[in-house]
Amino acid sequence: MSESNVAIIYYTRTGNTETIAQMIRDGLMAREVVADMIKIEVEGVVNFRRIGKMANEDVPLLNTEFDLSDYDLTIIGTPIWGGRTPMPLISYLRNAADGWDGRATLFLTGMRKVRKNEAIVEQIEREIGEYGFGGIEAWMILKFRRGKLVEGDDSIPDFIDRIEGIYRELSISE
Repeated sequence: MSESNVAIIYYTRTGNTETIAQMIRDGLMAREVVADMIKIEVEGVVNFRRIGKMANEDVPLLNTEFDLSDYDLTIIGTPIWGGRTPMPLISYLRNAADGWDGRATLFLTGMRKVRKNEAIVEQIEREIGEYGFGGIEAWMILKFRRGKLVEGDDSIPDFIDRIEGIYRELSISE
């Protein structure tokens, strides 16, 4: 385990979510907040046919380290698939929640209008809350079109500010 007590846990299929995860990490590093990146990786190729089959099943992951007990803050990043949390993220969180009792933030990437996705935040919070990741303290939604960020980029600095604030609160209380 590194010296960080912040984890950025993310699933990406197209790279959009990974781009944002890296932007968040870079923003935190500029503020002297170290964050570990944990990319959720799935066995095999994830294409549209497989996405449909993944809707209700546990997904075989390449990640074998699920211990998040050393992290006080998780930043969860995920695309939105058909208005739901992708099963690779759910599979990871099912395994990782045991022993974790920290605080969480969330960022979503998708192709819908940002304002239409806001209702999805509550649904995703319920879904991941089943595995101990409830009480999302900050969130943001970003819209991509053809691999380009087209809506929500102005919310990234505020999101990083909120994460830094939570991190500083945790540092003071230790």
